[in-house]
Amino acid sequence: MLNRSIIWSLGILLASFACLVSPTPGVADQPAEKYVKLELISEQGAIVPGKDLWLGFRFDLQDEWHTYWSNPGDSGEAPRIEWQLPAGFQAGAIQWPYPERLSTPPFADYGYEHQVLLMAPVRPPAQLKDGETQKIAARVRYLVCRDVCIHGQKQLELTLRVKSAAPASPAGELFRATRARLPVPAPPSWKISVGSMGDEFVLDLKSGKPIKAPQFFPLRAEQIENAAPQVAFALPGGVRLHLKKSKHLLIMKWNLWSSLVITLLLVSSAYGVRVGESAPEFQATDSNGQVQKLSGNRGRFVVLEWHNNGCPYTEKHYESRNMQRLQNEWTSKGVVWFTVISSAPGQQGYVTAQQENEYLKQMGASPTAALLDPQGDVGRLYSAKTTPHMFVVNPVGVLIYDGAIDSKPTTDQADIPSAKNYVSQALEEAIAGKPVSTPTSRPYGCSVKYAH
Repeated sequence: MLNRSIIWSLGILLASFACLVSPTPGVADQPAEKYVKLELISEQGAIVPGKDLWLGFRFDLQDEWHTYWSNPGDSGEAPRIEWQLPAGFQAGAIQWPYPERLSTPPFADYGYEHQVLLMAPVRPPAQLKDGETQKIAARVRYLVCRDVCIHGQKQLELTLRVKSAAPASPAGELFRATRARLPVPAPPSWKISVGSMGDEFVLDLKSGKPIKAPQFFPLRAEQIENAAPQVAFALPGGVRLHLKKSKHLLIMKWNLWSSLVITLLLVSSAYGVRVGESAPEFQATDSNGQVQKLSGNRGRFVVLEWHNNGCPYTEKHYESRNMQRLQNEWTSKGVVWFTVISSAPGQQGYVTAQQENEYLKQMGASPTAALLDPQGDVGRLYSAKTTPHMFVVNPVGVLIYDGAIDSKPTTDQADIPSAKNYVSQALEEAIAGKPVSTPTSRPYGCSVKYAH
């Protein structure tokens, strides 16, 4: 029986570096830990006897370096975890967020850039005594790559106290954001079928509505040619995807039905927008009670900044005054800057008009307007995922940038000076009449707190 999982994602960067063979002098001689910071963290601040404790291995990678997914693709190696648990503790399976396709033809790998959290549940025994401490340890073996690959290993430890109730840890938001990037079962109403035609597999997915730009990620190796184009055709209420079979699969005469678990990564939903397409029209009321429309700013560049004043990633850019500096710089040059708040009532970051105006004054922020979107209509229209999530629309209404504010997906203000600011880069290049060199990137931050 076909095991089906669907991963939904919006605005994914589809370019990176694969692990190839042309070494940079000196780099291969450096320890892997020079290029990646690895840490064992907990979602809970204490161990509750008999209750699952969610732990995670957080990889923070330097720019242009990556590590690997459970199926690394044409090269590479997935991280391996060797648990060292106290007596009676049991670890569950590692949960793998969806990867990026790291393509350098004729090869393609699957992995992660910047930051990834590999999390797993650990069940402690029910007989633990309140107040005692327990040390959890693990050895992680991993591979990081740029134009060379370096093996690394690190011994990690975490000590937690046993309590009857566990407070949330500071890492809770990262765990929540990672869960949003895990596979979920396909809805029962979806119809998925796979056929074999010569050197191709033909996958039909019918969800009842159009699906734009799907990508196929095989959970097992040697199923498809990873670097081959995946050609998609629209079907009524769905899509057909043509996948080139792996040469190894053709030789062995294996069967997709018996050897492959299907995972789909839908790069943009039916409601999202893609760079190069017309940006969706919207209408929203700002914090001063004025109605703002995208079409009302035709002839000018427009920046959309998704915002949550309680999010540490937002705080990074506001407490450092980086966001205010960008707002001042670009609005003084005639760019329209909309700060958009899509947090629902009762959710982190929700504000009334008065609260938002007080916040803007307190922070010295100067967007053109702050749009209040408590129902999430504008956010869902643009498939905004994180705070911040940045979009740039050109004077004729075409989306020219979708992604992160910069290249340093951390909460550390010290990273701002060395980061590449993608928003400024897109505006500078577009105003100069040049193509935007980085039109998409992976947005980072807290998940947008939409109404459920």
